[in-house]
Amino acid sequence: MEGQITLWMWIAAAAFFITGVLIGMAYGRSDRIATQRVQQLEAQLHQQREELAKYREQVVHHFMQTADLLHSLTANYRAIYEHLADGAQTLCAGQIHSLTPGALRERLLSNHHEDQASALASSHSVPHRAADASSPQEPVFAQAVPMQPHDEKGDT
Repeated sequence: MEGQITLWMWIAAAAFFITGVLIGMAYGRSDRIATQRVQQLEAQLHQQREELAKYREQVVHHFMQTADLLHSLTANYRAIYEHLADGAQTLCAGQIHSLTPGALRERLLSNHHEDQASALASSHSVPHRAADASSPQEPVFAQAVPMQPHDEKGDT
């Protein structure tokens, strides 16, 4: 009987050993797959960081170029303004009293406000017909001018 117990112990030990080896192989394989996945994700992360750094460089370059172009535009605008101011003073023989930016702004704004005021006044001076129930109010023209035929000789 003792021989049978020893034999069963050896068989059980071999079965546990084989089971342990199989579990270890399965764990090692899954660990290798996980390690490969980690390496793949790290490579993607590195690639994304490189793309982000390249994008940031492009953005910085774009805004630097935009700033340079705006600086050039401002300098060109100033040169054109000075050229026009000098030409106006020279060519208008003293008729232009001041061409400072403040005077120019004041003059332009006063013309703009006068235009708005005249447009507002003319819009209020158009007479309207009394509204009846069947038609909405429409502007009435003060007087219609009849069209006269035009002949070839220039007479009307």
